[in-house]
Amino acid sequence: MHIVLRGRFKPVPHKLESGVISEAELQRREQTLEELRFDVSALADRLRVLGMSDKAMSTLAKTRKIDSNALMTAGIDGTVIERKIAPGQVLQPSDDAFTVADLSHVWVVAQAPEQAATDLKIGQTVRINFPALDEDAPRAGKVIFISPTVNPQTRTVAVRSDVDNADGRLKPDMLAVMEIQENARSLPIVSARAVVRENNRDYVFVEQANGTFRLTQVALGAEYQGQRPVLGGLTGGEVIVMDGAFHLNNERRRTELE
Repeated sequence: MHIVLRGRFKPVPHKLESGVISEAELQRREQTLEELRFDVSALADRLRVLGMSDKAMSTLAKTRKIDSNALMTAGIDGTVIERKIAPGQVLQPSDDAFTVADLSHVWVVAQAPEQAATDLKIGQTVRINFPALDEDAPRAGKVIFISPTVNPQTRTVAVRSDVDNADGRLKPDMLAVMEIQENARSLPIVSARAVVRENNRDYVFVEQANGTFRLTQVALGAEYQGQRPVLGGLTGGEVIVMDGAFHLNNERRRTELE
């Protein structure tokens, strides 16, 4: 049987790929390509760490041009409280450029006497005065941390509290005085002028029934506004020497030496 095809046909050219390479060479080039992709990804991560946005990196990839001005984006909303770089400085990924803090809440750190620290609890409410501010009432704070150790030099415990700062008047490193309100104890107090310091111990002169005065050792808390709480040695109600305790103690020493 003979089949006869009639009509006009247009020949279709065959496209042949040139530059045939071996399988080993292909694998080598694919490995090089993968390494380059890894390097590009690592460089992109470094740019992100420095604060460059994805949009800026996309523009850089398209234009292939480096902009002398780079936008640095902070990771949190807040206020720049410290600049750690200078014009012309080379910045490494591990370097800190700025310190940004959220000042809507601030921490107040107090050094509480070790005797008073035993009554403190996490979540306890405290009152905090700021001498630099002209405020009629102290601000409220909440204890969020109590150090588990005592400072051996000052015999105090670090206590950290959180204070609302919505008005922005509280500044970092501002001086503050913390007052403990809860778990308070009623303690006798003495004037700091009545205290005699001798051999690293505190004493006061207590009046006796016969009109004489006896040097009595006492345990005292930290001074506040010229007063010191009595933690031991007095029960309250004793009459003590307020003014002249220093001179009275010198007279006592002179009598002992005679």
